[in-house]
Amino acid sequence: MSSVFHGGNTYIFYNEAADNTQPNNIAYKNIDQLGTFPQVKINSSNTTLETYNDEWTSVLSGNMTIDSVSIVVHYIADNESHQYLDTAYTNGTNFQIKVALYESQDSLSQHYVILSGYISGYQDSADQNAVYDRTYTFTAEELLGRGTATDPAQLRVGDYGVGSDGETTPQYEALYPTGNSFIKVPALRDDNPISTDMGGIAFVDNGGDQTAQLAMPETGNLALYIKNTDHGWTEIPSKESSDAAYVPLSRTVNGKALSSNITLSSTDIGAVPTTRTVNGKPLSDDVSLTYADTGAVPTTRTVNGKPLSNDVSLTYADTGSVPVERTVNGKPLSDNVVLDKSDVGLDAVLNAVQLVTSNNLSDLTDTAIARTNLDVYSKDEAVPIERTVNGKPLSDDVTLTSTDTGSFAIANNLSEGTPVTIRANISAAKSGDNSDITSLTALSGPLRLGADAAAAYDAVTLRQLQASSGSGTATINGVMNNFLGAVEWFVGTRAAMPGGHLPADGQLLSRATYPDLWAAISSGILNSVTEALWQNSGVSGATFSNRGMYSTGDGSTTFRMPDLNGSQSGSLANIYLRGLSTSSSLTAGSIRDSALPNIVGSFSATTGAGLNGFFSGGTGAFSGLSGAINLLAGTSGGTDRARMANANFNASDSNPIYGRDGGGEVRPPSAFGIWLIRVNGLFSAANTTFNVINSDTTLPATGTTVYGGSLRSDYRVAGANYVSTTLVSGSTIGGSSISRMDIIDNTTGVEARTAFTFRHGASGSSGLGGDITCISGELGLYSSGSASMRLRADGTARIQNSDSTSAIDLNASGVNLTGHLRGTLSQLFVGQYISVNSAKVGTNGEIAIFNSNADTTVGVRFGMVNLASGNSRRFYAGDINGSSQLVQTLPNSTGTITVSTSDKNLKNYTGDVSPEDAAIRISKLKPVEFYWNEKFTNDQNILDKPRRGFFAQDAYVIDERYAVKPTDEQLEIDIVWGLEDRAIMADMVATIQLMSLQIANLQSQIDSLNNK
Repeated sequence: MSSVFHGGNTYIFYNEAADNTQPNNIAYKNIDQLGTFPQVKINSSNTTLETYNDEWTSVLSGNMTIDSVSIVVHYIADNESHQYLDTAYTNGTNFQIKVALYESQDSLSQHYVILSGYISGYQDSADQNAVYDRTYTFTAEELLGRGTATDPAQLRVGDYGVGSDGETTPQYEALYPTGNSFIKVPALRDDNPISTDMGGIAFVDNGGDQTAQLAMPETGNLALYIKNTDHGWTEIPSKESSDAAYVPLSRTVNGKALSSNITLSSTDIGAVPTTRTVNGKPLSDDVSLTYADTGAVPTTRTVNGKPLSNDVSLTYADTGSVPVERTVNGKPLSDNVVLDKSDVGLDAVLNAVQLVTSNNLSDLTDTAIARTNLDVYSKDEAVPIERTVNGKPLSDDVTLTSTDTGSFAIANNLSEGTPVTIRANISAAKSGDNSDITSLTALSGPLRLGADAAAAYDAVTLRQLQASSGSGTATINGVMNNFLGAVEWFVGTRAAMPGGHLPADGQLLSRATYPDLWAAISSGILNSVTEALWQNSGVSGATFSNRGMYSTGDGSTTFRMPDLNGSQSGSLANIYLRGLSTSSSLTAGSIRDSALPNIVGSFSATTGAGLNGFFSGGTGAFSGLSGAINLLAGTSGGTDRARMANANFNASDSNPIYGRDGGGEVRPPSAFGIWLIRVNGLFSAANTTFNVINSDTTLPATGTTVYGGSLRSDYRVAGANYVSTTLVSGSTIGGSSISRMDIIDNTTGVEARTAFTFRHGASGSSGLGGDITCISGELGLYSSGSASMRLRADGTARIQNSDSTSAIDLNASGVNLTGHLRGTLSQLFVGQYISVNSAKVGTNGEIAIFNSNADTTVGVRFGMVNLASGNSRRFYAGDINGSSQLVQTLPNSTGTITVSTSDKNLKNYTGDVSPEDAAIRISKLKPVEFYWNEKFTNDQNILDKPRRGFFAQDAYVIDERYAVKPTDEQLEIDIVWGLEDRAIMADMVATIQLMSLQIANLQSQIDSLNNK
């Protein structure tokens, strides 16, 4: 085969972002199977213009055009890049291509040109000796960039310790590497402190494996070991070892914590301090007290003038007391005095302790006995007047109504309640013809209902039960079903109609109750006439002739069934059905009375010579008669002979059945049954709908669960179900609507059922879409390519490709990833364990990528953390233990990272930017060159890179909308200024537009001068 192009080091990439200018943009995708070396031609020309503005000046004008680029590929129909080019051509999509030439196969340096444009056409070419090629014509509209760029290096096994084992695979990328690395300290290495493999991380800047390192044992007891250039491996004490060797800071001495030095006082140990005194004398030495110290009475002191140097004896005179000889009511005070009623002049009063009126019985010695004597209750035994009965206080007479007790008044006959609830509670029937009810517990006759059951717990009428065929709704049983309106002959009674059928008795039906049948009538599928023509066709002697058709009833709410059974007054009884030929003038549904063909015949009697006569000229039944018959002998002209005349025969003269309506047939004897018409279950032809309906005349109460009719599909073996599927719709009134599908498997002889529900409206916050639920067990979703998503009954989930090499597992521990993350760091995460909000890392919402599920001490994390003030946040990324991190304080007071948007629907328009004002502001901006300092980051690579930009503080002075200024409180917690580059960009665009307009005006003036 010929014409195969080997691209070498030349590639064409495409990018859906038509305005990208970055040669290393990760969105670039390679166009596979290039057929020829791509050519990019950029044409330019210069023109010198003479202009005059106070003096003649030469102006150099340039023009650049780009030729179309031919992209030739060895076309493969299912190749992703070729499919994209086909779709871009079909849709007229604008995108960009990058043509890149690399210096070698292994080189990261590329010479590139980036063009934006579209596919304007393509051409195919191929023969048996050549590759099938397709040439796409890329029409370039704009040159977005060209030059030389370097691709970022790919990580490989061994780089920075990735995939290393410390032995066969190098730990470090070079002799003097930089940055951080995963390390392994083998058990047999001389400096291994525990003779067990250890894994960890190290900072390897120019130090090999002798710089700062942290590791932990692969097996055995948990421990952390550290070392650096100046010190060997040292174990970091664990909590258990520290607790065994030291007194915890939380321990106390006499209630004082050992978190700092302790000084105990006399109070702490319950001692008497030396500063304490006894009668004013300190206890720092022995104490000797005098009577003065103790507050004693000196012997020189006197009592009523008598000194205390000896015992003192006082009389009543010395103390001014009452002498014992004195009396009260004649009774001396030499003893206790007891006065009785006679002593105080109360001879009529019992000689006992009296109650004082002003005390209001408070001086009773035993109130309980007093209440018993008075036959009264205590306040604890009586009902307080503030107590209420059904909210009415007992301070007055209480009268309760049925409203107060939440009861129904007898006089209102239960009109105060909810009828549906009351009927349900007392098992009563719905309103209707229930005149036969004499008792809810003992009926004297059948209970008559006003309508068929509509809800799950409604009573079912006999008519509804007989029509249900055992399921409560019309059923479909394979080929045994007939179409809607089909007439069937039924050997049974009207008390036991099969489901979905009614007798053809000419009865009136509701259009609302049988909407499918009425739809067939009103659309002309089934023949009908007006009610008036149905009652009287206008045909003399056959007013019933239209009664084999439907009538349109009252014209709005009803229609009438055909009367094929002769049940209505004026209808023909005992009708049998017959076919209608294509040549018949009759209409389907026309009725004719019974008839037989008429028997008609005639003959002539003729008189011949010699008084001999014979019959001749027979017709009809008498046709074919011939021969002479001697009727009468005699001479010619005899009177008897003159009386002979024609004789006719007509069978209808004996019974009108003969010859009726010109019929040419004899109608046979018939068997009698009931003609039925199918009134439910429309599925008669293509493009029609079969409805399995449960219905209500009014909407049930909120919260009621309702179900539609059920569909069932069965496969049977020897009359037994082998596999079945059912489908039913349902809803909770005022809530959600579902469809439920059950798969019933009897293949093993034991029924196994799996049920699914399809819920309208997703249960998420938006409520859009829907939910699929497997009621029991596991739910699996598979593509045609065997990719799958499995939602398990234990609450876990798994998404995987066809061979399980790539999978995402969701469980209570986190997210487990099998396979590669897409991108240049894909091999970094092979077999890694990702944890969100892991307790081993923190509760700030960070994401951690661990070495493995079992080893969560090695890895990296990144996320957001609240600052102490609670008013700001920082974004950080670093290793698990936080020894090396990149931390960035967010440049706004809300503490969020904002993705910019320019959606018009999210903005309130206030006016256009003034180009003149914008130009003034832009002219005041001061571009500067700078380096980031240590307040921004401690990454030396970032600190050493020169930058160009603006100072937010300077921009804020020019226009407050150019920058975000932190508050004073925010400045105290290191919240930094932020630059609003969108505002600066808007002013720059307005300035450019103004300058473009000015340039156009100047060009117009130049052209005008040149034309003079």
